[in-house]
Amino acid sequence: MEINKIKAGKETKMNKEMETIAIIGAGNGGFAMAGDLSLAGLAVNLFEFPEFEKNIDCLQKLKEIKITGAARTGTAKLNLVTSDLSEAVEGADVIMITTRAGSHERIGKELAPLLKGGQSVFIMPGSMGSLFLYHELEALKKKGIMLAETITLPYAARKTDPDSVKVLRRTGNLGISAFPARDTALMFGIFNKYFPASHTMKNIFEVALCNTNIIAHPIPTLMSASAIERANGTFNFYGDGHSPCVDRAIEALDREVGTLLRAFECNVTSPIKAVEYRFSKTSKEIQEMRTAWNITATIDKDMRFISEDVQESLVFVVTLGRQFGIPTPITESLICLLSLFGEGVDYYNTGRTMKKLGIDHMDKDALLYFLQNGSN
Repeated sequence: MEINKIKAGKETKMNKEMETIAIIGAGNGGFAMAGDLSLAGLAVNLFEFPEFEKNIDCLQKLKEIKITGAARTGTAKLNLVTSDLSEAVEGADVIMITTRAGSHERIGKELAPLLKGGQSVFIMPGSMGSLFLYHELEALKKKGIMLAETITLPYAARKTDPDSVKVLRRTGNLGISAFPARDTALMFGIFNKYFPASHTMKNIFEVALCNTNIIAHPIPTLMSASAIERANGTFNFYGDGHSPCVDRAIEALDREVGTLLRAFECNVTSPIKAVEYRFSKTSKEIQEMRTAWNITATIDKDMRFISEDVQESLVFVVTLGRQFGIPTPITESLICLLSLFGEGVDYYNTGRTMKKLGIDHMDKDALLYFLQNGSN
């Protein structure tokens, strides 16, 4: 496996004039990033959609987040807390999108008219979501706005109070690519200031397909469904959800996704290899680490392992395979069966398809060119 490694030193306070960072999404990850980057010396604007404004109600007066755990710790003073997107991004040097992938299309429509040349946008994790924003910017003929995607969020975190968050752990050496990929070096230089544990990847296609959630979540969810339901919220997903049979199924799905990575000449040929690199551990060591996390799971139609990993990631895998004549039978079976858990929702209608991404008309050469260069 060849990954373009760019190392960086110890994380420190930013050493330039105070930059302004807008964070879109005030969930666990958004809270953690807001607190961490504020304590790094940045002016942080935290945005939440109006219908979820309760997530930020208690912050709007004092503008403070208490952060503990595996990040900078203390009481972080925010620059701005708002449910007005235009207010959040006005004057921001960098915009970090930390929402669920299902919000990317909406964000593309609402954010594009507000952006100005010189701003940089990072989608975390990306899952090809930068294309929604890119197409909106193209339609508006806006130039000079750079986009990038990461393989996941930098933190695993949980809110402990309405104004507090605990960072449970960092999520390893983050893969990142710009869209178009010709801008990756520039975007990496920006991102690496905030998150030195990161490396570049070939393009957003490689980033999306190497998101380990594609293989780590759907199969154990399906094969352990009755045990998850009976456990009533005490099921250790990574521990109780694994066995030799489950792991063989995961490895088969990994090979299926790897077929797509190889077909499009990616440097990384397997999501499993990508996560081993990210944590500098073997698969066995990663499994032991995850078991110790004791992440519990329940099953409902909004379960993130289904509504996000199936709807936004597995649907992309299947529609990509269909477009280029590459069979993905395991992935198709998972979508079919897990749609029943979502009360029969048609994920091919609601999910992230090649058509929704605006790339369903391209042959292989055209797609590779587009990923590298955009429309120009």
